[in-house]
Formats: sequence, structure tokens, C-alpha cells
Amino acid sequence: MPIRMDGDQPGGLAAGNAKMAKQLQLLGAVLILGGRPARKDAAIILTAKVVRTLSTPGRGKVVRSRASSSAFGVGFIEHTASAPGDPPAPDLGELRRSIAWAHTGKVTRVGSNLPQSAPLEFGAPARNLLARPFMRPSLRSSQLAMTRVAVAAYKRATENRRKRGRSR
Repeated sequence: MPIRMDGDQPGGLAAGNAKMAKQLQLLGAVLILGGRPARKDAAIILTAKVVRTLSTPGRGKVVRSRASSSAFGVGFIEHTASAPGDPPAPDLGELRRSIAWAHTGKVTRVGSNLPQSAPLEFGAPARNLLARPFMRPSLRSSQLAMTRVAVAAYKRATENRRKRGRSR
């Protein structure tokens, strides 16, 4: 469930929030103007924020299950689940480790390729799973930092273009 970093955000990220939609359009424009370096810098910031978000301990029910591996010995494993609306609580860290960014042409994507990432982010009513968003809150809270690094990358790129034009 990747988030595109080319300014063409899916409607689900800012649905019902006109202010966020406008901010995402501005961020998208700056990312386009700043080119690949701006998208890379913004992707690094967003990836780090998502990983920090997924490191948040759960605040929901404590679940006990029998240890199925000899590595745990005999006994039970306790896990504090996340409450609906909170980011998924870390258990083994598989989702957290799967968060990555990649360039494909003029598009940079940040996200996870795990099948459970989209149902966790948006919920899955058929599976009785309420949403535990982690990408959208991370994007919201890192927009300002992403815009700043994108603007800085754009300024560097225009300065470099100007210098190259003078040297010819």
C-alpha cells in the first residue's frame, strides 16, 4: 500500500479534508519541481516517520497465546494489541521492516508490499478488522518537513542549473 510521491495522491489520503488535499497538492507540486532529489529526501523523511509510528506500543487488549516455537520455551506469549484508530502495535516487527521507498521513473513510492498493510490501514469489514492507520497519520505529520526538504532540493537544483549556464 504505497503512497505516491509525484503529486498524484490517491483520493483516500485526503478524503473529506479539503485543507489536507490542498497541502498535498502544494507538496506534490514542490516534489515535481524539485525532481528526483526532492522526492528522495521527502521519501526518506516519510519512511522514517512511518517506522517510528509502527514502533508505538499498543494500547488495546493484552492477548496471551501459547508459544508455538521452541525458541520461546514452554509457556505463553503476551502481546498488547493496538486499539482501533491507533497504528498497528509491533509484535514481530514484520510490517515495520517492510516499509521502504523506491523510484520508478518520475514516481517515488513509500509503503509496504505486505498483503496485510492495506487492510490494517483502511480496515477490512469482511474480516471484522477496524482501521489502524499508519501511513496517513505519518504523511500528515511529516508534510511540513517534507515540503522544507523538497523546497531546499528545488533551490539547489535551480542554483546548479544557473551555475552551469554561466560556465558555458
